Amino acid sequence: MIYSFYIYTRNGSCLYQEKWNVPGGKSVTYSDPEEEKRLLFGLLFSLKEFVGKIAPTTATQASADPFGAAEPAAGAGTVPEGMQRYQTNSYTCHQYETPSGLRFVMMTDNQAGDMTPTLKYIYSQIYVETVASNPLSDTKSGKPISSQLFRSQLTQYLESQPCYREEALENTNYFRCGGSESRLVLPASLDEVTEWLIEEGV
Repeated sequence: MIYSFYIYTRNGSCLYQEKWNVPGGKSVTYSDPEEEKRLLFGLLFSLKEFVGKIAPTTATQASADPFGAAEPAAGAGTVPEGMQRYQTNSYTCHQYETPSGLRFVMMTDNQAGDMTPTLKYIYSQIYVETVASNPLSDTKSGKPISSQLFRSQLTQYLESQPCYREEALENTNYFRCGGSESRLVLPASLDEVTEWLIEEGV
């Protein structure tokens, strides 16, 4: 089941937020929307730093691929792969970061599976076509996206996904780093995950 979707700039400005099927638990939603957006970005930023410290390194270099997929190169320096998602016993947070630093973030239940291809599609086929390619859109100011075409195409696409309203059947706690999965028990709420990161010194 898909709960919510966000787009952030490199600096943490939230360009877009939409929610569906949201339960009442604090693990997914907060009474203060602005605080929720700030907390989520801070959490993802901290997790990226944490993963960068503990992740295995691979000989890669940045490529011009629109999806940001790195390609091996002889003699290239070692860089850690990015964090793609983390999962608690209540929800899964998926993230796709573009080469320009935009972050496409989605909250789902734990049965939704890997949503990275979905986030890549939203970026390349919906965001680029309806926002980035629109001369009337001001994508550099950090102002929220107001395009109704973007919103309607996004909603239509997500509603067509099999996991849009599916219920979770199992719970597993882990985060995904690049192509590998690392098991890590995380607390259930964003607040508790943030506290855990602080305790870890991230």
